[in-house]
Amino acid sequence: MQIAEKSMRQILCAPAFQARMQAVSTTVTAGSRPLAAATAGTLALVLDVPAALAVGALLQVVPVLLLLASPVRALRAMPVLPVPAAVPPAREGTS
Repeated sequence: MQIAEKSMRQILCAPAFQARMQAVSTTVTAGSRPLAAATAGTLALVLDVPAALAVGALLQVVPVLLLLASPVRALRAMPVLPVPAAVPPAREGTS
């Protein structure tokens, strides 16, 4: 999954913003792990461990449902961004 994500990001994002996009992606994915661990621990305390595992297993279905409902499912090839139109150079002596 990471290879497809990075390939898509490299195609759709301007080269000047590649590092920023990678930083945001890493921050979001790594930053959500402590929150998920705290939530799982709280569920295990409030309910019990098998119930917390069942909730976690059910939550694994959410990304699949989101992908099935998204336009990514219809992609058969990597998208190609249109090349911006070149601005002709200004002529000397005109204003």
